[in-house]
Amino acid sequence: MQNAVEKDPAAEKLLLSHFTYVNYATDIPLTTGNSKIDADNVSPGDIGPGDRDNLDEGSFHDNRKVLYETYLLPGKIHYTFSGHSHRAGVYRLTGEPGYVTRKITTRGDYPDGYTHPDGTACLLVAGSGGPITRQNREGEYAGYGMEAPQGLKLDTESGKVNIVRDAQTRPRMAVLLDYLWYEGGHKALQYGLKGDGRRFQLRLDERWLKASEHGGEMLDEIRLHLHSGGKAGYQGYIRLKQTACEASQWTERVSLGSRSALVPVRGVDVEYEVAEGEGGMSWGDLDNEKKEIIINGGSPMCFLSIHLKQIEHGHLHKHYDYDSPWCFPASVSESEKGENRLVTIRRKGGGRSDVPDFEDIFDNPKLLGEIYDY
Repeated sequence: MQNAVEKDPAAEKLLLSHFTYVNYATDIPLTTGNSKIDADNVSPGDIGPGDRDNLDEGSFHDNRKVLYETYLLPGKIHYTFSGHSHRAGVYRLTGEPGYVTRKITTRGDYPDGYTHPDGTACLLVAGSGGPITRQNREGEYAGYGMEAPQGLKLDTESGKVNIVRDAQTRPRMAVLLDYLWYEGGHKALQYGLKGDGRRFQLRLDERWLKASEHGGEMLDEIRLHLHSGGKAGYQGYIRLKQTACEASQWTERVSLGSRSALVPVRGVDVEYEVAEGEGGMSWGDLDNEKKEIIINGGSPMCFLSIHLKQIEHGHLHKHYDYDSPWCFPASVSESEKGENRLVTIRRKGGGRSDVPDFEDIFDNPKLLGEIYDY
């Protein structure tokens, strides 16, 4: 590196590596300003390899001081290209390291349309060129946002950076909602759909509403699919149509050490009703054989498909596929009778994907919904 810089000081220098120099962890928005990374060497035992501050994720351990202070801060290396995180970002160093803390101030930006100022190195991290790319520009989707496969295009004369995307690919919003469910703990169906068999209510707390960005109205119609678990096969579906979405508040009991207390929870109540005669079956018209499959059989062969619609628009939302439904196994239970009848539909288990593994199911249908736990 030293030889390359000294050989032709006026030439632009590009440094390529898989590891990174500044690279925010995916739960940190690119727009986070005045963040600081270590200028000194980092021990592999510090949180993770080079991750002491979670702002240089996937970075390196040794020779950090000479690289940052001799080459990057003064701009002797003009551009660095890195990968590792499958998340596109552009970073610059904006302050000298402190005498005691040895920290360098950094700033992150979204690369598309970015023009780098002169005077310091432009630190580029590319997204993923094959799989779906991760992204968190402004804290959207609790840090689990996604983009199409992509690469970076740099004009060294102007310092302008652009993202080149796969125009045929859009990340599925249904997959993002599954990420929020599994990884983030934002569970849209944690309370279940509850009703009398013809009308149902779904409660969504404010934590899920914030993480999903779109709110309850994004969850359009819901279909409960029935399978016999035997030769009779697929039986059809019951279609639930959204009729209202209103702000609500309720209480939940939480544990406080040896005691517990009721705490208020804010959110929305989304109302559904069975869409009679509009495709699918009516809950009330199910014959006894189908009811036996659903209720008494423990409902191993029920699935929900939640159909989505785009509510919010703009650069954080427009690139998603909202046409693919969100699908997963479900359980159905029934209690009481008559006026007090309560039917509850929940996501089954909580650790199952929307794609069953059919290899073992052929010989043992009871495994459906049970064998693909994470």
